[in-house]
Amino acid sequence: MENRLLGCIVGGAIGDALGYEVEFWLQKEIEEQYGILDRYILHEGKALISDDTQMTLFTMEGLIQEGEDILDSIYNAYLDWLKTQQYKTIQKGRSSLLEFQELYSQRAPGYTCLSVLEANERGSIYRPINHSKGCGGIMRVAPIAFLKKDILFKDQLAAQVSALTHGHPLGYIPSAYHVHILSRLLEGYTLVDAIKDANRVIPSIFEGSEKLIRLIEDAITLSKNTLSDVKNISLLGQGWVAEETLAIALYCCLRYEKDFNKAIVASVNHDGDSDSTGLVTGNISGLLTGYDKIEKQWKDSLECMDIICMECKKFIEKLK
Repeated sequence: MENRLLGCIVGGAIGDALGYEVEFWLQKEIEEQYGILDRYILHEGKALISDDTQMTLFTMEGLIQEGEDILDSIYNAYLDWLKTQQYKTIQKGRSSLLEFQELYSQRAPGYTCLSVLEANERGSIYRPINHSKGCGGIMRVAPIAFLKKDILFKDQLAAQVSALTHGHPLGYIPSAYHVHILSRLLEGYTLVDAIKDANRVIPSIFEGSEKLIRLIEDAITLSKNTLSDVKNISLLGQGWVAEETLAIALYCCLRYEKDFNKAIVASVNHDGDSDSTGLVTGNISGLLTGYDKIEKQWKDSLECMDIICMECKKFIEKLK
């Protein structure tokens, strides 16, 4: 379990850090500058993580601090994350993550997450707070897959966690789909079979998943052709909205199912939200690969690596 959890969360952080530097770049600009971006851009020796990894850690913290209402615990953890975006010095709160100065950094946090949390409001699937389907919901839910709960409970929880801030069905259904796939992979499913199962189950739980399923079917088809990754990904979108983020990630993981490096590199070299597509790809590919088999080059320069590993180990203890 520890190897796969670390693979999933660290793998996500690797994709996030690789893509963060070019998040708002056109693919043409990436190509002109780097040819293909296949190594970190370092700042004082570190590859910087974005708000995507930060919020993933605070999701995990909410699960660790779980009280009577698991959703309340996660929401309260997000309010603590908000403090790291509002202040430069260490603040008090429920979360032990607030003790780490490294997390007090604004790394292009999503407007939807910020605005909802700043207003101290919260949405739900049944009472949506807005009509956003941005990828700020899906990029933070991976830890939910590791709960020792029924898979339908985890699917629903992932959607509810995303609906706290993202009210459009396609703002929270892809989160359920992502957690469903990760959960099935943990059970020993192949990626193809996990996708088939999600395509069967998710529409039976949530209304409004048709566009997502069509886009994922496109990703499956494109992963088998001989066109370039840049061309194929452009046909799926740019990843700013959650259904495109997931489709791009699944394309990369299917195309390079046994090659973490190639999957991650493909996931960030495109127009659009490279850190989020990199993170979701890294979640899936990292779980499949396992932490031990992720190359050392990706781990050594990763910002907050010690914090990420510490939080994962605390979560593992909670799961026992």
